[in-house]
Parts: sequence; structure tokens; C-alpha cells
Amino acid sequence: MKNFSRLVAIVTLVLVVGFTARADRHVDVSQLPAEAQSFIKKHYASVNIRECEQDNGYFDIELKNGVDMAFDAKGKLLKLEAGNKKISQAILKEILPVKIYTELSSRNLLNKVEEVEFNQSNIKIETSEWFKDEYRFDLDGNLISVTD
Repeated sequence: MKNFSRLVAIVTLVLVVGFTARADRHVDVSQLPAEAQSFIKKHYASVNIRECEQDNGYFDIELKNGVDMAFDAKGKLLKLEAGNKKISQAILKEILPVKIYTELSSRNLLNKVEEVEFNQSNIKIETSEWFKDEYRFDLDGNLISVTD
């Protein structure tokens, strides 16, 4: 029984250390890639940062106003989520391909975008519409799907 208790203690310790080693690491904003720092300064200079973490080369930033962002190791924007707000048209115009921006504009959605996510094969846009809230575009800006 004593050996079993030791085994359980060792396994528990290994699991705790393993999970802790993989946890996000808090970093200072100055450690973000220049492109990410520039984006934050340009669009959210007046908003304080709540949390800035690095995990496997990716950076996750949470602002005090509820906006969440993710950047890759080079500072390229991967995700922008406005929380309970909407992403401004100025930001959308800067980060989206012209074809997608134009499509959203023609659908009267520019004031309703809550999240933009850039994936390897597509761009996902989430809106506050109650009947259609997820739009997926290919990397060329062609609309692939609309779901609710």
C-alpha cells in the first residue's frame, strides 16, 4: 500500500509539472513582435492590456475592454474578437482583403462584425446577426459558406 501511495504521488507530481510547463507564459507587451505592437498602438492605444501571454510562439492579448487578439510569432494577426463590442470599419478595412470588405459592405454587415479569424485555408467572420452569423471566405476573398 505504501508503494501504491508513492506511485500515485509521483504520477501526480509528473502531471502537475507537465501541465505547468505547457501553460501560457506571461510576457511584457514589449516582447511582442513589432507588427503586433504596431497594430495594438494604432488601434487600441487608449485601452490598457489585461493580459499578454505567449504559448508555442503564438501571442494572446486580452485588453481591459474585452477585446482579444492572437498573433503569430512574426506579429501577423490571426484572430480579433471584439467581445461584446463590434470591430470598427477602419480596422476591418485594414485587415481584410478588399473583396471580403466589399462583400460585407454589400450585405450591410460592416457594423455587425464581432470576430475575424484568419486560418490557413479560410477567413472566418462572425457577426451579430441573429439568423446568419458566420461567414467563411477562401483566401482569395470568395464567399464559401454562411451558417447560423
